[in-house]
Amino acid sequence: MMRLRTKISVIFFVLFAVGIIFLSFVIISNFQATLRAHLVEHLVSTSQSAYLSVNTYLTDFKSGIVDFSSDGKIKSCIDGYGCTSDELSFHLIKNKIPARPNLVDLFVLDTKGIVYGAVHKTDIGRDLNREPLFRQVKKGPALRVLVIDGKPVMRVMAPIGRTTASNETVGYIIGDYDGRGIDRFMVA
Repeated sequence: MMRLRTKISVIFFVLFAVGIIFLSFVIISNFQATLRAHLVEHLVSTSQSAYLSVNTYLTDFKSGIVDFSSDGKIKSCIDGYGCTSDELSFHLIKNKIPARPNLVDLFVLDTKGIVYGAVHKTDIGRDLNREPLFRQVKKGPALRVLVIDGKPVMRVMAPIGRTTASNETVGYIIGDYDGRGIDRFMVA
């Protein structure tokens, strides 16, 4: 038979081992909960940062076209003050395309959706009245990411208002930006 001292030692060892196992379980559970909380916090922070980056990136494109919509030459041409389509197109090519990096196309529409001035002469006279983008721009400044000829394009649209107290819409301006930079924000 075991001696009393040996029995007490075995009991003490078993209790000690159970205590160590229980304590290890508590520590590991606490560590997992803390790690999970830190991961969630990091993911939330990362997603907020990504949202702000994308929003800033896209707002920059949108503000450029909105700025163009207040251009006096564009307003007077589309409002019928003696400017031809060719003169407006030349103004767009000379003064607007160089002003915005990655701007690859630009057209000005009348209120009926007919292209009045454009970077590419073949676009002049096109009827965009039935296009979804025309219906969208009539509601106000907008931005859409499209794929055209297999390439991402950011299409930015804004109404052109008359320079009066009523700010009546006299036309619309649509700009296409090379959208290859947007892929850094999009993950397949």
